[in-house]
Amino acid sequence: MRGQAVISEEKESLVLTFLRSLPGRMIVSILVLTLILGAILISSILFLSINAQKETFVQSSREEANTLARAMGLDPDYLEIKDIFANSVLSHGVVYVELAGTIGHGESFKKAKDNHLKFLQDTEFGGHGDNVYYLSEPIRDGNGNLIGVLKIGYDELRLANQAKHMIHRSVVFGLVYMWALMLITASLAMRLTNPIKSLQKACREIASGQIDKVLNIESNISEISGLGNDLEHMRRELVASNKKIAASEARYLTILDHAAEGIFIFDKQGVIHSFNRSAEQLFGYSEDEIVGRDIAALITPPGVFEHSKDHLKNFMQMEISRLIGR
Repeated sequence: MRGQAVISEEKESLVLTFLRSLPGRMIVSILVLTLILGAILISSILFLSINAQKETFVQSSREEANTLARAMGLDPDYLEIKDIFANSVLSHGVVYVELAGTIGHGESFKKAKDNHLKFLQDTEFGGHGDNVYYLSEPIRDGNGNLIGVLKIGYDELRLANQAKHMIHRSVVFGLVYMWALMLITASLAMRLTNPIKSLQKACREIASGQIDKVLNIESNISEISGLGNDLEHMRRELVASNKKIAASEARYLTILDHAAEGIFIFDKQGVIHSFNRSAEQLFGYSEDEIVGRDIAALITPPGVFEHSKDHLKNFMQMEISRLIGR
């Protein structure tokens, strides 16, 4: 259980590290935007496309039914009409046909793909939820007299199946598009972060003491290359400044070490930091022995200093502060 908890914490840490990184934030941002905008766009396109197909289906069905009714009015051969519709029910998306009126000497004709189908006049696609678009057309003879009524039903499932296939294709396209977009985003993010990581590594090497490490960052992104050039310029200035300081300090130490007078340096707390050769001869202490000790040790005997060092230390700090004006 403990091992599982450790693994879980490591995975959580990796996830948080990824989400806080530039590639992670870019990928997540693009993914969220694509999901939101893509869903809205694809849904809108599908909605408009399916509605357009429904309108086309209704319009073509009405035109076909009107053409059939006019043809029957001009040539009302009842037997031929029965044969045509008997075959049409099995194909062309027609699932219901009914003829009524004086056509064919008043004989009625009805043919349905399924016995449960019942004619219900529709005003729009999917009006009654029975997956059949029903409509009726009057049949008139050459003189314009009403001789019958054509009732016909078209299968709406064909269009519904087409819509389902369209939705499936859209979903697959959306997933492929998102995957490709994530790969492109990851590639761009790596192009951004790799030069920054190289710059970060070089800065750490310089901080560890490799001050001659050149910040040479190759990037096609002007901001990153400009940052690298600015940091390299700063490094050169710091290196040159440190060299000047080191040279000046070396000269100062050389002068101090070869001076004829005894010279030592201490801070405002009275702690000695430097002790030249003449001071070693004058006070009888080597630099290694006295550096880091209190200045009071130079002016009091060893036994006296050990017993009253706190008093002497306070006194010397007061005198030092008075002499330097603080």
